[in-house]
Amino acid sequence: MRMKNQNLREKLKYAKKKEFRMVKNGKVLKKTVQQLQRQCAMTKHEILHGAIATLSEKEQLAVRACFSAAKLKNRRGMRYSRQWLYECILLRIRSKKAYKHLRKHKILVLPSTSTLERSMEQIKSTYGFQESVFRALEFKTKQMDPKDVHRAILVDEMKLSTTLHFNKMNLKFKGFTNLGDHHHHHHHHHRSRL
Repeated sequence: MRMKNQNLREKLKYAKKKEFRMVKNGKVLKKTVQQLQRQCAMTKHEILHGAIATLSEKEQLAVRACFSAAKLKNRRGMRYSRQWLYECILLRIRSKKAYKHLRKHKILVLPSTSTLERSMEQIKSTYGFQESVFRALEFKTKQMDPKDVHRAILVDEMKLSTTLHFNKMNLKFKGFTNLGDHHHHHHHHHRSRL
């Protein structure tokens, strides 16, 4: 009976040691797999970056948007880069039919019209020069070769008509004159020409 108990204790001790080694090896393997996954993701990014390096900047934006969409199971919550959103807004402004066709037939990964409208609502149009435009230009020109940077301010004229518009989203009227920092007190609340 004692021999049997001793044999069972030794088997149990051996099994516990084996289990401990297996758990330890499992943790090591898990870390190795995670490290390899990170390396693989970086390699994929480097391969993609190298493969599209010869494309124009806008073509690269389109390719990156396609690869981002390919990683998702459902595109509903997809995040688009700001540059890609601006390009999509410009495309839709130029041709609603072309935009609809490209999106419907999944030729390009394009955001929905409601996403574009939300993005356009964030773009504020005000009287005078907008600081955000100058900040964007400064950011863009810092990335450029100094010999490629040319500065010019162009002013264009346009025909305007008097109108007021009520924005249901923010419950405000658009169309009143707001001259920002470039105003005299008596100019406030005059109807502007839109």
